[in-house]
Amino acid sequence: EPPRAELPREELRQRLPAALPARAFDAVLDGLRARGLVAIAGEAVRRPATTPGPAMTPLEAELASRFASWALEPPRPKEVPAAVGKPEPAVRTALDKLVAARRLVKVKPDLYVDADTIAALKAKLLAYLDAHREITPQAWKDLTGTSRKFSIPLAEYFDAEKVTLRVGEIRRRR
Repeated sequence: EPPRAELPREELRQRLPAALPARAFDAVLDGLRARGLVAIAGEAVRRPATTPGPAMTPLEAELASRFASWALEPPRPKEVPAAVGKPEPAVRTALDKLVAARRLVKVKPDLYVDADTIAALKAKLLAYLDAHREITPQAWKDLTGTSRKFSIPLAEYFDAEKVTLRVGEIRRRR
């Protein structure tokens, strides 16, 4: 049965462990409401209505599109203003906003990659590790289709994100 969008307060409390007193449940619910994670209307508890975030500026939209097209081999952040023909301060601000909005991933301080590209690479990596249990540096380079300049920081990113564990020169699924 798919989860309902709204539940009566008492039904929600009964779904929790019996050891949770009603007072504690009310305190938890009030805390969730205060943080905007639930909305309470009378006896009904539901997820709050989502409001769309601020729209991207034309520069942000252009940068998001460019990073998607650059895939795993984007220019360094200091090279991006020249690549798009925009002033450096505006580009730096737009990049920061795209990272905050999770449209870009900051792999290293000097390497930003499109978030969808990173997600697709992660899926390929996990599929490879499921099939082979480990990945060598050459197999990783082949999987990414990039030079060492990009493949090494990407491998280190997945180590830092606890997707992989480096053991000598090979990496295994964590």
